[in-house]
Amino acid sequence: MAKTVILVLLSSVGLGLAAFFGFYLLFFSKWKSLANTLLALLLVALSMRIGKAIFYNFVELPLFLKNLGLAANLAAAPLIYFYGKALLSESFKWDNTYFIHFIPAGIYALFCWVIPNATGDVLWKINYSLILMQSYAYVLLSFKTIGQHKGLTHSLILSWYRNLVLGLLAIWLIYGLIFVQVLPYHTAGAVSFSVLMIVLAFIAMNKALVFKGQIPVKYQNSKLSQIDIQKSIKVIKEMIHKERLYLESDLTINRLSDKLDIHPKLISETINRYEGQNFVSFINTYRIEEAKKLLLDTQSNDKIAAIAYNCGFNSLSAFNIAFKSITSYTPSQFRSLK
Repeated sequence: MAKTVILVLLSSVGLGLAAFFGFYLLFFSKWKSLANTLLALLLVALSMRIGKAIFYNFVELPLFLKNLGLAANLAAAPLIYFYGKALLSESFKWDNTYFIHFIPAGIYALFCWVIPNATGDVLWKINYSLILMQSYAYVLLSFKTIGQHKGLTHSLILSWYRNLVLGLLAIWLIYGLIFVQVLPYHTAGAVSFSVLMIVLAFIAMNKALVFKGQIPVKYQNSKLSQIDIQKSIKVIKEMIHKERLYLESDLTINRLSDKLDIHPKLISETINRYEGQNFVSFINTYRIEEAKKLLLDTQSNDKIAAIAYNCGFNSLSAFNIAFKSITSYTPSQFRSLK
């Protein structure tokens, strides 16, 4: 009995968090946007899906409720995909043709009274297999969207969406393992959802930027569109990679500006908005990546100081501080890993 109560409580935490944040974003949040609306609908759909799973473990549910839970899952899959499109691209607009993605969910909801839903039923097995495949397909589309916006969208926003997609993938994989009877615990899906929601709630509280939009407060009056910034960041990164400018110890934002023929303020805003860093920190990430390669090179016995200067740092102390900040290791500790 005690074990059952604990499982119910653990499972219900995620359900409560998802339902609360979903309805909050829909009706009470001051941050109104297409992305937040889609996220709210996603959370509500997941609440329905997990709610059905929780009760299914302890009571016999009527057929229509079991199928409404699956209809919610069919809606959640395209919602996570379109949420990413809206979150990562300022230019994304909703088109009514997108409703075609929700036809399977609509069919399941419309015929929830008659669609078979009994473990062991052949038609149910086919349907559930297709539902799982649909979930995985939209996860793949979501990862494709992430790839298309890598380096073009604020890193905090990109990591938030990536973590959300990975979390849902984990839950759907767990349900897949339960379905093929590799995992015997049906409550594992609901418990894993609770874990996901707790983690995401913690992340969300520390990264409110994902709800406020892509532009930090200091740039709210900027006349630059996301498209302008995307073009700029692409040009900046291509130049830095192509000419390995990060290896130059005297590299400044003004010098990069001259090479790119882009105003220094535009370079600074671009890096700040889409990398969440200032210019020095941005360049140091390239330098540290180069240093990591040299430190792990088994054919090289260069001293750490030599590597620091070769990677564009003006002093060993600056190198040590930057390296520890980015990798959580000192250079000597990192070298010992090879």
